Amino acid sequence: MSFVKTKVVLNGCYGGFNLSEEAEKMLISLGIPEDFEIVTRLPNPEHLKKTYYVLRHDPILVRVIETLGEKSYTEGSYLHVHEVNGNVYRVTEYDGNEGIQTPESIRWVTA
Repeated sequence: MSFVKTKVVLNGCYGGFNLSEEAEKMLISLGIPEDFEIVTRLPNPEHLKKTYYVLRHDPILVRVIETLGEKSYTEGSYLHVHEVNGNVYRVTEYDGNEGIQTPESIRWVTA
């Protein structure tokens, strides 16, 4: 049983994950480099293009979304913070609407 809780930022509507200009400015003011990209997982090293990648559980990103609320996203997005048990998760997506999977939420097949 894990007592660790991890906050993860998700988009809860069809459309896509889009930060507002105010949220981007706040991320930068809190120490995120200007050339950043929000990702669900780090790309392979040969595909790296940005200088800084922000994962969905980054405490600064979580803080921005919690602080700004509705002002943190643009039309076609609904960014919110979801808390998971443990520190292992995977963001799932269909047409921009995101969910989250954890080891406890997956029904594994044992061979």
